[in-house]
Amino acid sequence: MVKLRTLLLLAFCMVNYISFSQNQYKETDKFYMRGDLYKVIQSDSATIIAGLETMNDYGSYYKINLYIENRFYSIYDFEPKNIKAQYIIYKGKQDKTKERNAVSFADFSKRAKRKVNTAVALASVGASMQALSSVPTQNVTYHDTSGNSSTVRVYDQYSKNRETQDDFDRVGNSEFLKKQDIDSRKNAYLLKETLFHNSELGGFVYIKYIDCNELVVDVPLNGDIFSFCWTLKGREQSEKERDDIYR
Repeated sequence: MVKLRTLLLLAFCMVNYISFSQNQYKETDKFYMRGDLYKVIQSDSATIIAGLETMNDYGSYYKINLYIENRFYSIYDFEPKNIKAQYIIYKGKQDKTKERNAVSFADFSKRAKRKVNTAVALASVGASMQALSSVPTQNVTYHDTSGNSSTVRVYDQYSKNRETQDDFDRVGNSEFLKKQDIDSRKNAYLLKETLFHNSELGGFVYIKYIDCNELVVDVPLNGDIFSFCWTLKGREQSEKERDDIYR
């Protein structure tokens, strides 16, 4: 009787393990569009196309462009924040690996606006210092009838105030435009989305930039993992860079 219970328990565990095990899919194809490389994973449940860019505005990021064609029959929520990156760094015989999750739009927006605020504050300090400076606003040269000339340095407070106000206006306009640019990225940034059978989804996410040799990006869909890998620089290049440091 005890043996029968044990067998039934093992069978139950095996069934649950099989039902909750993940399928992992690798790249099946690739193509170029306007010089950019795109990788493709096709399965019975979905097709995903992924492209990689490096971004250096408002911080350093990898930009992952994704197009998803969903063929799962079940309805489920796609969570971009669960996209995971593995950074593989070649280190002699033992490679080093780091992991990070995709950056949510809320986090990206907060960090980017903080950088803009810091830049605006520094620019405003510069404009204020200019207002306090004693540098002349213009030089005026006078000529007499004998051909002699004399240059006088003119300190025009009105012109200086006008110049300072123009600087503050430029700083304010720049701040407004940059924050508008940050907010506009939400239109294409991948957010939480309910996917239905035969639905499609396109957009991008940012992943923290870390200098590495290989970047592996795992996209989870309804329990399955779609895994993309980009080789950014080979082992020989890494060894050369390391040798150059110690020369």
